[in-house]
Amino acid sequence: MDAYAVCDAMIFGKGVFGVFSTIEKALHFKSEAEKEGRHVCEIKQLTITGPYEFPGNIFAAYIYDLLYDIYTLDGLYAKFEIASDAAGKRGLIDEFIIDIPGKKKVIINDPS
Repeated sequence: MDAYAVCDAMIFGKGVFGVFSTIEKALHFKSEAEKEGRHVCEIKQLTITGPYEFPGNIFAAYIYDLLYDIYTLDGLYAKFEIASDAAGKRGLIDEFIIDIPGKKKVIINDPS
């Protein structure tokens, strides 16, 4: 299944702000966020990896780049376990409910 992620367009940005089921919903959210002057956004069409059933939660996995001390988006995943494997030991995971951007939850992998 494909989803539309509204992301920070700035280099070394804050990552994904919301994940949407349609391009129209993503465009509306992007327009509102930019109108308020908070962010410069871009929309990425991403495939959700793993067996996803709407309306469950999805997970955005970020890989930690030690050289630049930043997290970079790896992809969207249907299950936490798959996202955790993708993010690696130092990675970061955001949990989203599709079409409800205000319900984002940040999960940090334990590096130990």
